Amino acid sequence: MSLLYACVFVAVLGQGWSASPCCVPDAWEGIQSTVLGRVEQGMGVVVRTRTAVSYDYANRRVAAMSNVTLDGNKQQRMLNLMLYEEKTSYSLDLMTGMCTKQTLNTDMMAACVPDGAVKQGDVYFGSGLVTPLSATEWGFEMPSPGGGSLTGTVTVTSQCVPITEAVFGHVNGVQMLQAVEFVNIIPGIHNPDIFDIPEPCENAPEEYAEEGSLPGLFSV
Repeated sequence: MSLLYACVFVAVLGQGWSASPCCVPDAWEGIQSTVLGRVEQGMGVVVRTRTAVSYDYANRRVAAMSNVTLDGNKQQRMLNLMLYEEKTSYSLDLMTGMCTKQTLNTDMMAACVPDGAVKQGDVYFGSGLVTPLSATEWGFEMPSPGGGSLTGTVTVTSQCVPITEAVFGHVNGVQMLQAVEFVNIIPGIHNPDIFDIPEPCENAPEEYAEEGSLPGLFSV
């Protein structure tokens, strides 16, 4: 679970470089923009997603409201709730009103740069002349669903607020590449109602999860 760029967050959290691997703030809201490319039956597929994320580690829950574009034309608007204390996730199609649920068989993991990550260097975003945003770039590897490993990089501020994330590898035999940027981050949860179960989901049927995206350190 795929956190910054906006000036407002620089003012709140300050800036500088992250000297060691770290974990993101426990609660924040913001925008996650993702481009995912994958190869299915020899054909390339591109999925673009812009997601309003509410990340609440203290209460073990994540909400994500997404606008999805598949191969430049097919559109979807989705609300996904991951309620780990209830061991249930919900996926509501906001265009059709159809909802499904899935059982969460794992605990929510904190979003952290892993201890084994390798520091790539200290960088800054912007021109460097007017209030640049300082960050540290880390390279990492992580287990892949279906076996093997995934390779990626993240950039984070001194307060471990991620700015970018990129991951590539194979997930259950499917080759994927995912690039993520995090913008307009605000610390804390300002709209707790987003975690309320929508009415169409109260009696939703259960389905099994499908691997449609790459797991990342911070991205949803």
